[in-house]
Amino acid sequence: MTAQGPEGLTLLARHVQAISPVREWDREYLQADSPLLRFRAARRPFIGVPPGSPAYLIDFLRQQGYIVEPAETPTNHTFYLDRTRFAYEDERALLDEIEQGDFPLVRLSRWPHGARSALCVTGDIDALTIWDYALRLF
Repeated sequence: MTAQGPEGLTLLARHVQAISPVREWDREYLQADSPLLRFRAARRPFIGVPPGSPAYLIDFLRQQGYIVEPAETPTNHTFYLDRTRFAYEDERALLDEIEQGDFPLVRLSRWPHGARSALCVTGDIDALTIWDYALRLF
């Protein structure tokens, strides 16, 4: 499998026999050393969904870094989601189901360069001096 994307794109895999160079990443996941990952698996280690699955479900999974493939039958994929309904309130439970599963999975990391998380600090400057702030009252 070769992934194309921005600099820092990271491929992750669990419960597959990696042929290309990898290193431990987090718990069960391995991180590919490049955007090319060669592996062996009995079935496709991606998320299969039937045609006609909710667009919100597919978009959500892809935003989380999962590789989603349309499939008529569940036999070719290690994880197959056959849901006719998916809403915002179902997101957390689905992520838990996938991450706690004991099946082979290859996915993209959410963050670049193999980072496990990200922190964003922002600020909002409403007034540069106390006078700027006080004059808003009038």
